[in-house]
Amino acid sequence: YKNNPTDTYAALYYAELIGSEKPDDAAAIFREVLKREPNNLFANVNYAQYLITRGNEKITAANEAKAPSDNQRLLREANAIFTEALPLLERAHEAAPKNFDVLDALWKIAVKLNDE
Repeated sequence: YKNNPTDTYAALYYAELIGSEKPDDAAAIFREVLKREPNNLFANVNYAQYLITRGNEKITAANEAKAPSDNQRLLREANAIFTEALPLLERAHEAAPKNFDVLDALWKIAVKLNDE
């Protein structure tokens, strides 16, 4: 990947390899791929999953917040993150309407956004 950063397959493979150790770096690679190929199923799903994880972290922090203003701020941040993930999953759903991972992630986002 580092020798040829425009090689989509190599970039996605590298992002998958480093994803658990360096999720922010993997997310940056998914964003790069999506700039070149906005309908790339793998990049859309994996970047959306990254965002869902980040949004869930904000919800956890909100639940642990002592001040109501911190709670509300963190919930707004989580909502913004989930809103960012939604079009990624919608594109993925268009490409693979029966893909369980896509349907599951769309359901999770819908639940999160309707809880707000």
